[in-house]
Parts: sequence; structure tokens; C-alpha cells
Amino acid sequence: MKININKIHITALTALWLFSITGQAAAMGIKNHDISDIITVRRGEKFTVTLNSNPTTGFSWQFAKEIDAHFLELVDSRYIGTGTGRLMGAGGRQEWVFKAIKPGKTSISLEYARPWERDKSCQEAKDITIIIR
Repeated sequence: MKININKIHITALTALWLFSITGQAAAMGIKNHDISDIITVRRGEKFTVTLNSNPTTGFSWQFAKEIDAHFLELVDSRYIGTGTGRLMGAGGRQEWVFKAIKPGKTSISLEYARPWERDKSCQEAKDITIIIR
């Protein structure tokens, strides 16, 4: 009986890829306990919100409601992949840079969901209160 090593490698790689697109969210710990639910900044100051993300699963962070332009300006938004090789199925993080416009209190509401599945609930939600002094 001959064993084809190339087929075994392809099968193993396929299994890993399937796990990465179906189980990646749970595997990478998307709970995002690394950011506070309350951020206090001074007027004119910029701050960054960073959340784990893996667009290869079809999920991405989206604003659940528009940010209040009276209090915040979205300066930059980008996805940063982990590692140098950008492996298929590898996650990363989404970052948003905001500028505080005027003193007061507002919030940023984000949902981790698949954009085409509007009728289904999101995988995770994050509400961040912003206090501007």
C-alpha cells in the first residue's frame, strides 16, 4: 500500500483552513476585554479604539449607530493583519481613530457581524462611553 504524503498534507491543510474560517472567532478570543467601556479624553484630543477582528470569517466590526458628529470626528479607520505573512484565516484587529470635538458625553456602538446577515443577531456588541472634558 502506497501512502501519498502530498495528499495527506493537502488534507491536513484543508482541515486547518476549514477550522480557521468556522472556529476562528472562538479560537482568537474576540471578547476584547483589552479596552475600557469608558474613555475619558480632553477636547481636541485623539484616541484609538482597537478590536480583534477576522474578516476571513465574513465578520467585521460595524457601527451599530452613527457616531454623534457634534462630539466626535472619525479621523482614520483601518484593518491590521497579524504577522508578516498574512496567512489565510489569520485574524488581526480593526482600529478607529477619533478626535474629541467638544465637551460632553457620547457613545460609540459597534457590532461584530456579517454585513449581509442583517436579519440575524450579531456575534458580539461593544458599547463605549466617551466623556469629553
